Amino acid sequence: MDFHVALRTDSDNWGPLYESQSDGLVVSGSKTGNLYSYARSLRDPADGLWTTVFIVNQLEDTTNRTALMASTFQIGRAATLNTPSGGYLTTLVTAVVDEYDADHSANVAATTAPPPPPASSPMPKERFSATGSGFYINEEAAIMTNAHVVAGCDRLTVGGEPLRIVSASEPFDLAILTPQTRRKATHFLTFATKPARLNSDITVAGFPLQGILSGLNITRGSISSMEGLEDATRMQISAPVQPGKSGGPIVDRYGRVVGVVVAMLNEEFTRERAGVAPQSINFGIRGAIGAMFAGLNDVAISTTELAEEIAPEDLADQLRDATVLIRCEGSD
Repeated sequence: MDFHVALRTDSDNWGPLYESQSDGLVVSGSKTGNLYSYARSLRDPADGLWTTVFIVNQLEDTTNRTALMASTFQIGRAATLNTPSGGYLTTLVTAVVDEYDADHSANVAATTAPPPPPASSPMPKERFSATGSGFYINEEAAIMTNAHVVAGCDRLTVGGEPLRIVSASEPFDLAILTPQTRRKATHFLTFATKPARLNSDITVAGFPLQGILSGLNITRGSISSMEGLEDATRMQISAPVQPGKSGGPIVDRYGRVVGVVVAMLNEEFTRERAGVAPQSINFGIRGAIGAMFAGLNDVAISTTELAEEIAPEDLADQLRDATVLIRCEGSD
């Protein structure tokens, strides 16, 4: 499979633009200010037509709360969109904006008056705690993990140190965290410049099943498929994965990141669909997608192409120093 990744800045207005190309798939994205855009085109091998999904997401503040999202879906080349002055579309958008401005002004005015006392005390929310895995990606101690690891968390820590979320993307299921107090990471992982090949050896690190197991868990396997469940942004791996290992690094025999652990095939689902239990079917997000996600959020990473093979025992030492246990506390 021909796979190409590029990171570049096209102009002063647009931030880092990323683009991923493979046979029959093109994924691209960019941002300007708090406006993120994402486009994904997939070619049907049967008739050669391209299906394109385009999403624009406007973030309201640094907490990544969505203020406005618009999307479109089509097959084939898009026709030119004309919006003449005084036309229906322009009138409709103007009316919506005016209505929003009026509601917003009313809400701002309402906040100046003290709220009425509650009729009864609300029921206290139940607290929960969970854990996941992550790994350092640069000297500034930035951590990459899954978005589902940090979803709903009021407090995130590594070794008791509080973290903040730089960015979290549900479509990619990736997130980047940084310590609230600036510091340096003594060890971090670099990304491979090229995607790992089918059947290449890989090693996976993480902290699964906390409360039952303790310490870093390392497993080995290979890349058994270059695609996930109808998802070319993911790959299938044979290395064992358990709950809590999500967000952990997948590295090749040179110690370079080629993926991020994301999921394992559900046994109940597989038994219902195929009548058999899955065996060593787990999934990771491609390392190239992780690298692009970091670039999209202006987070520096290192890539390397030339490297020497590392003994499994030495590779375990490197992963022990760079892989972290993420603790999440939140309320339902």
